Amino acid sequence: LYRMAEEDLQPKLLSIPGPGILPSWIEKDVFCGGNSYVIAGRGPNGTMTLTRTDLSGTPIWSRSMGSPNLIYESIWSEMDANGLILIVGNEYDNSTGQAAVVVAQVDCNGNNIWRQTYFWGGHYLRALSATTFSTIPGGTGECYITGKTFLLGSNLVEDAFILKINTATGGLIFLRSYDITPNAHDAGACIQGIAAPAPNGGVWVSGYSSDLNNGPSNVMLMKT
Repeated sequence: LYRMAEEDLQPKLLSIPGPGILPSWIEKDVFCGGNSYVIAGRGPNGTMTLTRTDLSGTPIWSRSMGSPNLIYESIWSEMDANGLILIVGNEYDNSTGQAAVVVAQVDCNGNNIWRQTYFWGGHYLRALSATTFSTIPGGTGECYITGKTFLLGSNLVEDAFILKINTATGGLIFLRSYDITPNAHDAGACIQGIAAPAPNGGVWVSGYSSDLNNGPSNVMLMKT
């Protein structure tokens, strides 16, 4: 994994500890001293991994999360205004075909604070992107997650979804699906937001809608 050095615009190698770890997201440290990176990834045994390195790529610590007989991946990580680190990923059960969203929070030293798994009964639920609304230190933050979902055992038509949680405890605030385009696969691929009163505030989701008959895919953009 390479980063572009700001001072000389030359790439520098960041080392990821452990063989077979596939990075999926890198975030510049803002609240843990400002001199490190936080890197989310997937381990060789189907685990979610989170690594903190210094600016030269030397590992400070690395954590792995998983459960027997389940497959995990991480897709995103970010620091909130309280100096705590969120990692978002997915959990797969090959025996049932069910997928769920997993979110964990750790401190700057990698100590676990909470971990939650979000199921939607009878549905496949896969996260593809997330974002947080920062608050003042000590305040309650919010994390919005988007991706795709479908009802297991159905015709597997995918809908986009938004999952909103409280970052202080991981408590679920809401989970909603959106059939943006009838008879098409819809997926939210990126989510961003502005924490401000209407009409300036809101959540924006971009993604795609694909025709069920392997036709063209269209760009999707939604505001809530």
